[in-house]
Amino acid sequence: MESFDLKHHEKKDNCEKVKKNETSGILYQEQNPNLDLLGKFVVSIANYDWLEELYKRYISDAPEPSIDTYSEKLIDVLSGVENILIEIEQINEYIASQYFSTLEEAPIVKLEHDQSKILHFESAETLAEAFSNFENISDFVEVFSMIPTDAADLLQAALSCEMAGHLKSAKILKREFTHRMFHKGNELYLLIMMSLTEAIGRKNMVKQAGKNGNDSKHKINRLVKQQAIELYLQGSYHNPRHAAKVLLPEVTKIASNLGSNLEWINNGFERLYGWLRAANTTQSM
Repeated sequence: MESFDLKHHEKKDNCEKVKKNETSGILYQEQNPNLDLLGKFVVSIANYDWLEELYKRYISDAPEPSIDTYSEKLIDVLSGVENILIEIEQINEYIASQYFSTLEEAPIVKLEHDQSKILHFESAETLAEAFSNFENISDFVEVFSMIPTDAADLLQAALSCEMAGHLKSAKILKREFTHRMFHKGNELYLLIMMSLTEAIGRKNMVKQAGKNGNDSKHKINRLVKQQAIELYLQGSYHNPRHAAKVLLPEVTKIASNLGSNLEWINNGFERLYGWLRAANTTQSM
């Protein structure tokens, strides 16, 4: 994962990818599940404006004219709010629940009577493969890329269950998919949480500056590294780079909670990748 810059983050304008002309619109309506509606739902989560959401909740209904001022002020204000990370996660859960209600009402899936179609969909290796025989599937390649792998597996299972008429299981899986997307499928949300965690860490570090010497700082950083490697060894990842991408937000939070002075937004990925790569080499010996 490339390091993010909150000041220059831009929402992905993928809405144009999820569109239908007179021909494809008819085809989408005839296909089951309805890929057009599903794509729009995914894009709406990926593009949800968390800067505006949090600015309105904690500062003002009127955003600053400059995006730089807008984001800097937001992070500065939020980092001074007690238990802010927990509050934002609760807000995330609430909004995800509202989106789930919308997903439940949308006519995305209908009961499928062709068992071969259900079998093809549920046995496909990936979500994209499940939709591989759909018309204009190439228009949705970028949409599929917005969905984290674990969330895509949940969605594929949910749609398969609903096509087969297993509505209770489908509902549970769709709810989990929606919440997983809101936590992992919106880059701006992840960026804000990482920036905020780092800001809180800096403030905590200033408060404890009189107590902590260099030895203490090194000890904390070694502990951060140790816990990061433990998370890596306990999980299942394609390689150290994949693990670093997945674990970076969690390791950033660990560092903040421990009062680490390490900087994570610009250099965090490469540092974590180096730790995990070295650990992987050691394990292989």
